[in-house]
Amino acid sequence: MNLQPPGPSTISLNLLCFFLLACSNTPPLHGFFTDPKEHFLLNERIEYRCQDGFTTLQGLDGGSTSCHSTGWVPKPECVKTCSKPTEENASYQSTKLVFRPKEELMYTCNEGFQTLQKASGAKTLCTENGWDPKPACHWHVNPCPPPPASILNGTLISDFAEQYQHGHTVEYECDIKFAMSGSNRIVCVDGNWTSLPTCTEIEQTCGKPPNITNGHAAGIDSEKYWHRATVRYECDNNHVIVGTQPAKCLRGKWELPSCLGKLQHYGIGVVQHLLLLEVRVRPSILEGSFGPRVAQAPEPPSSHHFSSSELCPPPPQLPNAVTIAEKRSYKSGEEISFLCAEHFLLQGPQKIMCEGGKWQPPPHCLG
Repeated sequence: MNLQPPGPSTISLNLLCFFLLACSNTPPLHGFFTDPKEHFLLNERIEYRCQDGFTTLQGLDGGSTSCHSTGWVPKPECVKTCSKPTEENASYQSTKLVFRPKEELMYTCNEGFQTLQKASGAKTLCTENGWDPKPACHWHVNPCPPPPASILNGTLISDFAEQYQHGHTVEYECDIKFAMSGSNRIVCVDGNWTSLPTCTEIEQTCGKPPNITNGHAAGIDSEKYWHRATVRYECDNNHVIVGTQPAKCLRGKWELPSCLGKLQHYGIGVVQHLLLLEVRVRPSILEGSFGPRVAQAPEPPSSHHFSSSELCPPPPQLPNAVTIAEKRSYKSGEEISFLCAEHFLLQGPQKIMCEGGKWQPPPHCLG
């Protein structure tokens, strides 16, 4: 057997392969290796440190890692973490000492203490700048003086109260011709009210309220209507109002109701239209993210049998719309109507239909 030592080319190739499998000196973001070598050998272990204000995932100032054929294991990382809050008058729902960015922490104030978010409990979020909001439990929170009875071109619509404690909420409404900027609610926070809304003049006007199929406007007294003006509509015999009642002028366009017959026939079988119930509540409390406004009249007998493929799931949830009632499933041919909350304008069809197990595309409520 002829055994010869490897030649220079073989040695160079082996060294090249060796270094290709080695790990480069690429420190973690926001950290550095304690050894400034250019390359590290396989299975070589190295320590690293994190810059000020950053820690490892375990909340330490640094750690160690080993060079493998796939790279550094475990991967060295330095992140901006949040240490457990220092608020002593709170009980935390987690025993962790270190939290990563975007992690939430729920906490409850001890007996006799309150947060400025809720009466007793709240949550905070770990961000790159620390906890937001910073957990705080107060032994005493101050009441607020009475809120302004009016704002420029607007009015307080909440009932008067003898006292306004921390967390108390009141609502404002703009005059006709004006639109609200900001929330219509202000909140008492430890003796001070949050920022008041403003009412901005809207120049666009609506013309004379148009007739609708099987219905008409009642008591028309002008050829021009300002933003937020309302007009009631009436339906012909055997028809009912569906949608906005009264109709509203919003930024130069009428938001109109519809008049539908109680029953309508579509080929074979009897398919029922949905009747909307009128709810007597202040429009201002209708703001927020709700689903479609739906209610249904009693279902008449029908000889038509609907298969599961013809049934639609619960209707799509429409942000900034008002919910009246909702069924679990709907038959092919049935419709639902949408009503936008106060200060929102309906864009798209007022009604959508269940067709072959799927809903038609819904509208949007634009602020």
